[in-house]
Amino acid sequence: MQPRPLHIAPLILRILLAVAFCVELTLGLALRTHAQTQASEKTQGSTKTQAQQPPADVQELANRLAPNLSRMHPIRVLVLDFEAPDGLWLPFSAWLADQFSAALGNVGKQVEVVPRSKLTVAIAERNFKPKVAFDEKTAEALAESLEAQVIVSGSFAAIQNALGIALTYGEKEVDSWLIQRGRDDLRGKISLPSEVSDLFGITLDSLRPKDGIYQGGKGGIGFPACIRCPHPVYPIEASKKKAQGNVFLLATISVEGRATKIKVTKGAGFGFDQQAVKAVEGWEFKPAKDVDGNTVPVRQTIEVTFHLY
Repeated sequence: MQPRPLHIAPLILRILLAVAFCVELTLGLALRTHAQTQASEKTQGSTKTQAQQPPADVQELANRLAPNLSRMHPIRVLVLDFEAPDGLWLPFSAWLADQFSAALGNVGKQVEVVPRSKLTVAIAERNFKPKVAFDEKTAEALAESLEAQVIVSGSFAAIQNALGIALTYGEKEVDSWLIQRGRDDLRGKISLPSEVSDLFGITLDSLRPKDGIYQGGKGGIGFPACIRCPHPVYPIEASKKKAQGNVFLLATISVEGRATKIKVTKGAGFGFDQQAVKAVEGWEFKPAKDVDGNTVPVRQTIEVTFHLY
């Protein structure tokens, strides 16, 4: 019985087809991996570009601030978290400061911005809560530890259908810091994008003062101005003893320009406190306005001085 002949041709064909399939599969996987890598790189590049391109209204505000910081070339700037209404810190406070920091980094070589990550590390190393940087002395100490010559801080509050922003900056002058605040050119407003609102779970209404009374000089709000403020009566007791002093009051200045809810925060005795309150009750103010020019009630510190002439 003769052995059964082997059919070599079909076997070779099957081997060639299997090899072709493996090559196609490998090549396909390689092409898909390359495509995914390119897509990832594009996404990362887009993300990086977006991180370097803060909102246009934030950039515009940074552009207005920058000329004030150009005395030294370059100047090293530290941007602190922005303060929410009622002196609160929110996660949005850090996001807004991140955007403003990036915007300052875009204005030119004369401004060197301290990376915000370094501030986060400095605060964590000291076991501080983020809000502690709202304190001027703490902020100055942090700035010095990060070798910054300028501190930029900000505050925000909802006004109408936008966010009012007020900026403050301080420059190191030998052994002290010179703080600039309350200037009209350091006020502005920005929008609250819906995606940012959703990210932080906030709304414009949640970013208004709880009692509806704003803080003068913060969140895009200006200061009231006294237009008829006669001197207080000098107490007889203080006059006899030739006493002098300063009384500090906290008052709400209404949209009608009147002082209400007056409280003594630092008295001077000798009858000065009572006379200071009585005088301020009769004063007339030009009410504070937001960045759009609308009058708003504000809580304001008032210093009343008693001096003998």
